[in-house]
Amino acid sequence: MFTWWTGDYQSSARETSVRIATKAISENLPDRTSLQIVADAHSFDLAEFVDEPGFYLAVLIAQELKN
Repeated sequence: MFTWWTGDYQSSARETSVRIATKAISENLPDRTSLQIVADAHSFDLAEFVDEPGFYLAVLIAQELKN
């Protein structure tokens, strides 16, 4: 494989990819109610949920592991 990119170009391309991927991921994350419905339907409990600008956290626990 031949790589001709300079360090600046690689860095710029990588940063652009991360921005695009982050935007795509963050636009498709469910809100608390939607996640709770899906979790319940698949035997999971929603243990923790945070949805703030720049930070999303959802902790699910399988109901059979909870005991």
